[in-house]
Amino acid sequence: MIKTSLKYLTIIFVLFSQLSTSPLLLAKDPKQIPSFRIRNLSG
Repeated sequence: MIKTSLKYLTIIFVLFSQLSTSPLLLAKDPKQIPSFRIRNLSG
């Protein structure tokens, strides 16, 4: 029971951290993210 609850807590924490950081990154550097994606796609 404890292990499963910890697993869910970590998943929720990661999801919330991603949701909180992605809009901040988009607001701070709107030009940097598309160029970074293009670099990843081009390889």
